[in-house]
Amino acid sequence: PEAERVVAQLRDRYDPSAVAGIPAHITLVTPFAPATDELCGELRAFFGEVAPFPFELARTGRFPDTLYLAPEPAAPFAALIGQLTARYPDHPPYGGAFDAVIPHLTVAHAASSATLDAIGAVVRSTLPVQALATTALLFEGSNEDGWTERGRFRLGPG
Repeated sequence: PEAERVVAQLRDRYDPSAVAGIPAHITLVTPFAPATDELCGELRAFFGEVAPFPFELARTGRFPDTLYLAPEPAAPFAALIGQLTARYPDHPPYGGAFDAVIPHLTVAHAASSATLDAIGAVVRSTLPVQALATTALLFEGSNEDGWTERGRFRLGPG
């Protein structure tokens, strides 16, 4: 949520998941399993064992058609991705499309590199963002049909 002040307007314009109902976030695993009561109980227990952790969004990064904010340190996010992948091997991140998963907060998708350059300059002028990871969310849906929050899991006990 700390990043919303920096990226909300840009995501609303350039990130279809924002328009479809997903807040600013760092993806752990997508696509994922259907949100059953059993799965939500498992995730509640899993995330209950993870201590909240601070991180900073201080720099932008690029995939070919995507501008993102890179969390620093990235290791806690990478560890969660690895643990979830080991626990739910039938649901690899991004369907197994990538050899390595880079933790990131998507700001914009654009066909034009020049557009991403311009958006990046705007975003960098507002950094850094100090944040605390305290919650994991489980969404179901799609960018085309909209997303619905199906679970909210606090990190740490309680």
